[in-house]
Amino acid sequence: MMAGYIGTVGAALLILEAGQVDLSGVPTPLLLLALVWILPAAGQIGMNPILAATLLVPLIPPAAHLGVAPATVVVAITAGWALAGVTSPFTATTVLTASFGRVSALHVGLVWNRSYFLAAAFIVSTWVLVFAHWFG
Repeated sequence: MMAGYIGTVGAALLILEAGQVDLSGVPTPLLLLALVWILPAAGQIGMNPILAATLLVPLIPPAAHLGVAPATVVVAITAGWALAGVTSPFTATTVLTASFGRVSALHVGLVWNRSYFLAAAFIVSTWVLVFAHWFG
């Protein structure tokens, strides 16, 4: 709950500090893929997916401006969130699995889940672009 609060307040402060961040000039496919890949990257530096998402989502232009359905943006965020959950050494699932396996959470996220992550990242990245094309 605290991560959601910090993210919400932090996003408002980020927008105030940086001025109005305008990502509408970024090509839509690139922006959607960035959502998929930034969340797991943020997880590697200790950001909870809730915190990362609440910081990033307010910066995204409305789906109508991107030329896609709102569900397309949600699919991209959800895909990134799922990838963050299996790779971040700071998520509860990874920490719990590490405890059961008697290894570090970093080992679980980056070694045990590496092949899964790479396959899933390719699949969900492709799916986000296909979803944007078909349903956007």
